[in-house]
Amino acid sequence: MNSATQPANRALIRAISSPCRLVLCGLLSGSILFFSGRCTSTPEPNTSSIGEAWQQSHKVDTPPAASSTDGQAPIAWVNDAPLDRGRFIALLMAGRGVAVLDELIVLQLAQAATEKEGLVISSRDVEAERDRSLAALLSPLPAAESADFDRSAAEDILDQVLVGNGMSRAEYDIGMIRNAHLRKLAMISLQISEPQLREEFGRAMAERVVIRHIQLAAKANATEVLQQIDKGADFAELARRYSANLVTGAAGGLLGPFSRSDLAIPPLIRETAFSLEVGQVSNPVRVDNWNHILRIEQRLPASSQTLEEARHDLEKRLRERLIPVEMQRLSAELFEQAEIRVTEPGLRADFLKRYPQQSRSSP
Repeated sequence: MNSATQPANRALIRAISSPCRLVLCGLLSGSILFFSGRCTSTPEPNTSSIGEAWQQSHKVDTPPAASSTDGQAPIAWVNDAPLDRGRFIALLMAGRGVAVLDELIVLQLAQAATEKEGLVISSRDVEAERDRSLAALLSPLPAAESADFDRSAAEDILDQVLVGNGMSRAEYDIGMIRNAHLRKLAMISLQISEPQLREEFGRAMAERVVIRHIQLAAKANATEVLQQIDKGADFAELARRYSANLVTGAAGGLLGPFSRSDLAIPPLIRETAFSLEVGQVSNPVRVDNWNHILRIEQRLPASSQTLEEARHDLEKRLRERLIPVEMQRLSAELFEQAEIRVTEPGLRADFLKRYPQQSRSSP
Protein backbone atom coordinates (compact mmCIF):
# COMPACT_ATOMS: atom_id res chain seq x y z
CA MET A 1 0.00 0.00 0.00
CA ASN A 2 1.53 3.32 -1.06
CA SER A 3 1.95 6.35 1.15
CA ALA A 4 -0.84 8.23 -0.59
CA THR A 5 -3.34 5.45 0.12
CA GLN A 6 -2.42 5.04 3.78
CA PRO A 7 -3.59 8.55 4.84
CA ALA A 8 -6.81 7.99 2.91
CA ASN A 9 -7.34 4.73 4.79
CA ARG A 10 -6.72 6.41 8.14
CA ALA A 11 -9.14 9.21 7.24
CA LEU A 12 -11.73 6.63 6.22
CA ILE A 13 -11.36 4.79 9.50
CA ARG A 14 -11.69 7.98 11.57
CA ALA A 15 -14.77 9.05 9.69
CA ILE A 16 -16.68 5.77 10.03
CA SER A 17 -15.50 4.37 13.33
CA SER A 18 -17.62 6.37 15.76
CA PRO A 19 -20.34 4.31 17.48
CA CYS A 20 -23.71 3.91 15.79
CA ARG A 21 -22.48 5.32 12.48
CA LEU A 22 -24.67 4.50 9.51
CA VAL A 23 -21.85 2.56 7.88
CA LEU A 24 -21.89 -0.03 10.65
CA CYS A 25 -25.63 -0.41 10.29
CA GLY A 26 -24.97 -0.81 6.60
CA LEU A 27 -22.43 -3.52 7.24
CA LEU A 28 -24.86 -5.54 9.27
CA SER A 29 -28.03 -4.22 7.63
CA GLY A 30 -29.06 -3.21 11.12
CA SER A 31 -27.82 -4.83 14.29
CA ILE A 32 -31.34 -5.93 15.24
CA LEU A 33 -32.92 -7.87 12.41
CA PHE A 34 -35.58 -10.33 13.43
CA PHE A 35 -37.32 -13.20 11.81
CA SER A 36 -40.99 -13.71 11.28
CA GLY A 37 -43.37 -15.91 13.09
CA ARG A 38 -43.27 -18.00 16.22
CA CYS A 39 -42.03 -21.52 16.48
CA THR A 40 -44.84 -24.02 16.27
CA SER A 41 -43.58 -25.59 19.45
CA THR A 42 -41.50 -23.79 22.06
CA PRO A 43 -38.85 -25.86 23.85
CA GLU A 44 -38.50 -25.74 27.61
CA PRO A 45 -36.13 -22.96 28.66
CA ASN A 46 -32.64 -23.99 29.56
CA THR A 47 -32.21 -23.15 33.24
CA SER A 48 -28.42 -23.25 33.18
CA SER A 49 -26.82 -19.82 33.05
CA ILE A 50 -25.10 -18.44 29.98
CA GLY A 51 -21.94 -18.27 32.05
CA GLU A 52 -22.14 -22.00 32.78
CA ALA A 53 -22.80 -22.79 29.13
CA TRP A 54 -19.83 -20.66 28.12
CA GLN A 55 -17.61 -22.50 30.60
CA GLN A 56 -18.70 -25.88 29.29
CA SER A 57 -17.62 -24.92 25.77
CA HIS A 58 -14.40 -23.13 26.81
CA LYS A 59 -12.64 -25.42 29.25
CA VAL A 60 -9.21 -24.19 30.26
CA ASP A 61 -6.39 -25.73 32.23
CA THR A 62 -5.41 -23.62 35.23
CA PRO A 63 -3.50 -24.43 38.39
CA PRO A 64 -5.94 -25.96 40.88
CA ALA A 65 -4.34 -24.38 43.93
CA ALA A 66 -6.25 -21.10 43.81
CA SER A 67 -9.81 -20.76 42.57
CA SER A 68 -12.10 -17.78 42.04
CA THR A 69 -14.24 -16.56 44.88
CA ASP A 70 -17.30 -18.22 43.31
CA GLY A 71 -15.62 -21.64 43.25
CA GLN A 72 -14.98 -21.63 39.49
CA ALA A 73 -11.57 -21.88 37.87
CA PRO A 74 -9.98 -18.46 37.26
CA ILE A 75 -10.22 -16.96 33.78
CA ALA A 76 -6.57 -15.90 33.99
CA TRP A 77 -3.64 -15.49 36.36
CA VAL A 78 -1.95 -12.14 36.98
CA ASN A 79 1.36 -12.32 38.86
CA ASP A 80 0.24 -15.69 40.29
CA ALA A 81 -3.06 -14.17 41.52
CA PRO A 82 -6.32 -15.50 40.04
CA LEU A 83 -8.60 -13.33 37.94
CA ASP A 84 -12.17 -14.20 38.83
CA ARG A 85 -14.07 -15.99 36.06
CA GLY A 86 -17.52 -15.13 37.39
CA ARG A 87 -16.73 -11.43 37.55
CA PHE A 88 -15.28 -11.53 34.06
CA ILE A 89 -18.39 -13.17 32.60
CA ALA A 90 -20.72 -10.87 34.56
CA LEU A 91 -18.95 -7.82 33.13
CA LEU A 92 -19.13 -9.25 29.63
CA MET A 93 -22.84 -9.88 29.95
CA ALA A 94 -23.48 -6.45 31.44
CA GLY A 95 -21.54 -4.75 28.66
CA ARG A 96 -22.35 -6.79 25.55
CA GLY A 97 -24.80 -9.42 26.74
CA VAL A 98 -28.01 -8.07 25.21
CA ALA A 99 -26.30 -7.14 21.93
CA VAL A 100 -24.83 -10.62 21.54
CA LEU A 101 -28.11 -12.20 22.63
CA ASP A 102 -29.88 -10.18 19.92
CA GLU A 103 -27.52 -11.52 17.30
CA LEU A 104 -27.88 -15.13 18.36
CA ILE A 105 -31.68 -14.88 18.60
CA VAL A 106 -31.99 -13.32 15.16
CA LEU A 107 -29.62 -15.83 13.61
CA GLN A 108 -31.63 -18.72 15.00
CA LEU A 109 -34.95 -17.23 13.91
CA ALA A 110 -33.69 -16.35 10.44
CA GLN A 111 -32.41 -19.88 9.93
CA ALA A 112 -35.76 -21.29 11.03
CA ALA A 113 -37.60 -18.95 8.64
CA THR A 114 -35.62 -19.92 5.57
CA GLU A 115 -35.96 -23.60 6.47
CA LYS A 116 -39.73 -23.17 6.74
CA GLU A 117 -39.80 -21.58 3.27
CA GLY A 118 -37.61 -24.33 1.82
CA LEU A 119 -34.83 -21.86 1.02
CA VAL A 120 -31.20 -22.95 0.91
CA ILE A 121 -28.42 -20.61 2.06
CA SER A 122 -25.01 -21.47 0.66
CA SER A 123 -21.53 -20.37 1.60
CA ARG A 124 -21.59 -18.27 -1.59
CA ASP A 125 -24.62 -16.38 -0.28
CA VAL A 126 -22.77 -15.57 2.92
CA GLU A 127 -19.65 -14.55 0.99
CA ALA A 128 -21.78 -12.25 -1.18
CA GLU A 129 -23.03 -10.50 1.98
CA ARG A 130 -19.47 -10.08 3.12
CA ASP A 131 -18.52 -8.58 -0.26
CA ARG A 132 -21.41 -6.13 -0.07
CA SER A 133 -20.40 -4.98 3.39
CA LEU A 134 -16.73 -4.58 2.50
CA ALA A 135 -17.51 -2.67 -0.70
CA ALA A 136 -19.85 -0.38 1.26
CA LEU A 137 -17.01 0.36 3.67
CA LEU A 138 -14.78 1.52 0.86
CA SER A 139 -17.36 3.51 -1.09
CA PRO A 140 -20.63 5.07 0.12
CA LEU A 141 -21.32 6.17 -3.49
CA PRO A 142 -21.94 3.94 -6.54
CA ALA A 143 -18.94 3.65 -8.85
CA ALA A 144 -19.30 4.05 -12.62
CA GLU A 145 -18.90 0.31 -13.10
CA SER A 146 -19.01 -2.72 -10.90
CA ALA A 147 -15.35 -3.23 -10.17
CA ASP A 148 -13.13 -5.31 -7.98
CA PHE A 149 -12.17 -3.63 -4.74
CA ASP A 150 -9.10 -3.79 -2.57
CA ARG A 151 -10.16 -6.59 -0.22
CA SER A 152 -7.04 -6.30 1.93
CA ALA A 153 -7.67 -2.58 2.53
CA ALA A 154 -11.34 -3.27 3.24
CA GLU A 155 -10.50 -6.02 5.75
CA ASP A 156 -8.04 -3.72 7.54
CA ILE A 157 -10.64 -0.95 7.78
CA LEU A 158 -13.30 -3.42 8.92
CA ASP A 159 -11.07 -4.62 11.76
CA GLN A 160 -10.61 -1.08 13.01
CA VAL A 161 -14.28 -0.16 12.61
CA LEU A 162 -15.27 -3.23 14.64
CA VAL A 163 -12.76 -2.38 17.37
CA GLY A 164 -14.04 1.19 17.46
CA ASN A 165 -17.59 -0.08 17.91
CA GLY A 166 -16.67 -2.73 20.49
CA MET A 167 -17.65 -5.62 18.21
CA SER A 168 -15.86 -8.84 17.43
CA ARG A 169 -15.27 -10.57 14.11
CA ALA A 170 -17.45 -13.40 15.38
CA GLU A 171 -20.39 -10.99 15.76
CA TYR A 172 -19.76 -9.59 12.29
CA ASP A 173 -19.72 -13.11 10.85
CA ILE A 174 -23.04 -13.87 12.54
CA GLY A 175 -24.41 -10.71 10.92
CA MET A 176 -23.32 -11.86 7.48
CA ILE A 177 -24.95 -15.29 7.90
CA ARG A 178 -28.12 -13.68 9.23
CA ASN A 179 -28.24 -11.21 6.35
CA ALA A 180 -27.90 -14.03 3.82
CA HIS A 181 -31.00 -15.67 5.32
CA LEU A 182 -32.93 -12.40 5.49
CA ARG A 183 -32.04 -11.48 1.93
CA LYS A 184 -33.45 -14.76 0.63
CA LEU A 185 -36.65 -14.13 2.59
CA ALA A 186 -36.89 -10.56 1.29
CA MET A 187 -36.38 -11.70 -2.29
CA ILE A 188 -39.55 -13.78 -2.18
CA SER A 189 -41.63 -11.30 -0.18
CA LEU A 190 -40.80 -8.06 -2.01
CA GLN A 191 -43.44 -7.00 -4.53
CA ILE A 192 -42.84 -4.12 -6.95
CA SER A 193 -46.00 -2.15 -7.66
CA GLU A 194 -46.83 -0.36 -10.90
CA PRO A 195 -46.76 3.09 -9.21
CA GLN A 196 -43.30 2.31 -7.82
CA LEU A 197 -42.16 1.27 -11.29
CA ARG A 198 -43.51 4.46 -12.88
CA GLU A 199 -41.82 6.59 -10.24
CA GLU A 200 -38.52 4.81 -10.87
CA PHE A 201 -39.01 5.29 -14.61
CA GLY A 202 -39.28 9.04 -14.06
CA ARG A 203 -36.05 9.04 -12.06
CA ALA A 204 -34.06 6.83 -14.41
CA MET A 205 -35.10 8.35 -17.73
CA ALA A 206 -34.66 12.01 -16.78
CA GLU A 207 -31.63 14.13 -17.65
CA ARG A 208 -28.52 12.75 -15.97
CA VAL A 209 -24.99 13.89 -15.21
CA VAL A 210 -21.69 12.05 -15.05
CA ILE A 211 -19.22 13.36 -12.49
CA ARG A 212 -15.88 12.65 -10.93
CA HIS A 213 -15.40 13.28 -7.23
CA ILE A 214 -12.59 13.37 -4.70
CA GLN A 215 -13.64 12.32 -1.20
CA LEU A 216 -11.65 13.82 1.67
CA ALA A 217 -12.05 13.79 5.45
CA ALA A 218 -10.71 17.26 6.26
CA LYS A 219 -11.70 20.53 4.63
CA ALA A 220 -8.05 21.62 4.80
CA ASN A 221 -7.17 18.66 2.56
CA ALA A 222 -9.93 19.66 0.16
CA THR A 223 -8.54 23.19 -0.01
CA GLU A 224 -5.07 21.85 -0.84
CA VAL A 225 -6.47 19.63 -3.58
CA LEU A 226 -8.46 22.54 -5.06
CA GLN A 227 -5.25 24.58 -5.20
CA GLN A 228 -3.62 21.81 -7.24
CA ILE A 229 -6.63 21.71 -9.57
CA ASP A 230 -6.38 25.48 -10.04
CA LYS A 231 -2.76 24.97 -11.08
CA GLY A 232 -3.79 22.54 -13.79
CA ALA A 233 -3.38 19.17 -12.09
CA ASP A 234 -5.39 16.31 -13.61
CA PHE A 235 -8.59 15.74 -11.60
CA ALA A 236 -8.69 11.97 -12.18
CA GLU A 237 -5.08 11.57 -11.11
CA LEU A 238 -5.70 13.59 -7.94
CA ALA A 239 -8.68 11.33 -7.18
CA ARG A 240 -6.49 8.24 -7.54
CA ARG A 241 -3.88 9.78 -5.29
CA TYR A 242 -5.89 11.48 -2.56
CA SER A 243 -9.49 10.23 -2.48
CA ALA A 244 -10.47 8.31 0.65
CA ASN A 245 -13.01 6.43 -1.47
CA LEU A 246 -10.95 3.40 -2.39
CA VAL A 247 -13.39 2.20 -5.05
CA THR A 248 -14.19 5.34 -7.03
CA GLY A 249 -10.73 6.74 -6.36
CA ALA A 250 -9.15 3.86 -8.26
CA ALA A 251 -11.39 4.80 -11.23
CA GLY A 252 -10.26 8.43 -11.14
CA GLY A 253 -13.27 9.40 -9.02
CA LEU A 254 -15.79 8.47 -11.71
CA LEU A 255 -19.40 7.85 -10.64
CA GLY A 256 -22.16 6.29 -12.68
CA PRO A 257 -24.72 8.60 -14.34
CA PHE A 258 -27.43 9.87 -12.01
CA SER A 259 -30.51 12.05 -12.27
CA ARG A 260 -31.67 14.94 -10.15
CA SER A 261 -33.82 12.57 -8.07
CA ASP A 262 -31.58 9.49 -7.91
CA LEU A 263 -31.92 8.10 -4.39
CA ALA A 264 -28.52 6.41 -4.50
CA ILE A 265 -26.79 9.82 -4.45
CA PRO A 266 -26.94 12.21 -1.46
CA PRO A 267 -29.22 15.19 -2.20
CA LEU A 268 -26.51 17.83 -1.73
CA ILE A 269 -24.23 16.12 -4.25
CA ARG A 270 -27.12 15.93 -6.73
CA GLU A 271 -28.01 19.59 -6.27
CA THR A 272 -24.40 20.71 -6.62
CA ALA A 273 -23.77 18.57 -9.69
CA PHE A 274 -26.80 19.89 -11.55
CA SER A 275 -25.83 23.49 -10.74
CA LEU A 276 -22.52 23.17 -12.60
CA GLU A 277 -21.61 23.18 -16.28
CA VAL A 278 -19.51 20.50 -17.96
CA GLY A 279 -15.87 20.91 -16.93
CA GLN A 280 -16.66 23.00 -13.84
CA VAL A 281 -15.27 22.02 -10.43
CA SER A 282 -17.24 22.58 -7.23
CA ASN A 283 -16.20 23.94 -3.89
CA PRO A 284 -16.06 21.25 -1.16
CA VAL A 285 -19.48 19.72 -0.53
CA ARG A 286 -19.92 18.41 3.01
CA VAL A 287 -21.94 15.18 3.29
CA ASP A 288 -21.91 13.37 6.63
CA ASN A 289 -18.23 13.15 7.63
CA TRP A 290 -16.87 13.77 4.14
CA ASN A 291 -15.86 16.65 1.90
CA HIS A 292 -16.45 15.99 -1.80
CA ILE A 293 -14.97 17.94 -4.68
CA LEU A 294 -17.01 17.42 -7.85
CA ARG A 295 -16.17 17.83 -11.52
CA ILE A 296 -18.88 17.54 -14.19
CA GLU A 297 -17.83 15.26 -17.06
CA GLN A 298 -21.04 14.95 -19.09
CA ARG A 299 -24.68 15.92 -19.21
CA LEU A 300 -26.88 13.21 -20.69
CA PRO A 301 -30.28 14.16 -22.15
CA ALA A 302 -33.47 12.45 -21.00
CA SER A 303 -33.93 8.98 -22.46
CA SER A 304 -36.52 8.30 -25.13
CA GLN A 305 -37.13 4.74 -23.91
CA THR A 306 -40.70 3.78 -23.08
CA LEU A 307 -41.73 2.22 -19.79
CA GLU A 308 -42.24 -1.15 -21.42
CA GLU A 309 -38.82 -1.06 -23.05
CA ALA A 310 -37.16 -0.19 -19.74
CA ARG A 311 -39.36 -2.34 -17.49
CA HIS A 312 -36.92 -5.24 -16.97
CA ASP A 313 -33.96 -3.01 -16.09
CA LEU A 314 -36.11 -0.82 -13.88
CA GLU A 315 -37.45 -3.78 -11.93
CA LYS A 316 -33.92 -5.06 -11.39
CA ARG A 317 -32.73 -1.65 -10.24
CA LEU A 318 -35.70 -1.21 -7.90
CA ARG A 319 -35.26 -4.63 -6.36
CA GLU A 320 -31.57 -4.00 -5.68
CA ARG A 321 -32.43 -0.81 -3.85
CA LEU A 322 -35.51 -2.08 -2.01
CA ILE A 323 -34.28 -5.51 -0.87
CA PRO A 324 -32.34 -4.03 2.12
CA VAL A 325 -35.42 -1.98 3.03
CA GLU A 326 -37.55 -5.11 2.83
CA MET A 327 -35.06 -6.95 5.06
CA GLN A 328 -35.51 -4.25 7.69
CA ARG A 329 -39.29 -4.27 7.31
CA LEU A 330 -39.48 -8.04 7.68
CA SER A 331 -37.24 -8.06 10.71
CA ALA A 332 -39.20 -5.40 12.58
CA GLU A 333 -42.58 -6.87 11.69
CA LEU A 334 -41.73 -10.48 12.42
CA PHE A 335 -39.88 -9.82 15.64
CA GLU A 336 -43.19 -8.70 17.06
CA GLN A 337 -44.56 -12.19 16.37
CA ALA A 338 -41.66 -14.04 17.95
CA GLU A 339 -41.88 -15.51 21.43
CA ILE A 340 -38.60 -14.91 23.24
CA ARG A 341 -38.03 -16.07 26.80
CA VAL A 342 -34.79 -14.95 28.39
CA THR A 343 -34.06 -17.09 31.43
CA GLU A 344 -30.82 -15.50 32.61
CA PRO A 345 -32.03 -12.96 35.24
CA GLY A 346 -29.53 -10.19 34.53
CA LEU A 347 -29.91 -10.48 30.78
CA ARG A 348 -33.69 -10.69 31.06
CA ALA A 349 -33.86 -7.35 32.86
CA ASP A 350 -31.64 -5.62 30.28
CA PHE A 351 -33.47 -7.30 27.39
CA LEU A 352 -36.85 -6.09 28.64
CA LYS A 353 -35.52 -2.56 29.03
CA ARG A 354 -34.64 -2.61 25.35
CA TYR A 355 -37.74 -4.53 24.23
CA PRO A 356 -40.53 -3.93 26.76
CA GLN A 357 -43.05 -5.41 24.33
CA GLN A 358 -41.43 -8.81 24.92
CA SER A 359 -42.52 -8.81 28.56
CA ARG A 360 -45.49 -10.91 27.48
CA SER A 361 -43.11 -13.75 26.58
CA SER A 362 -40.77 -13.58 29.57
CA PRO A 363 -41.09 -15.99 32.49
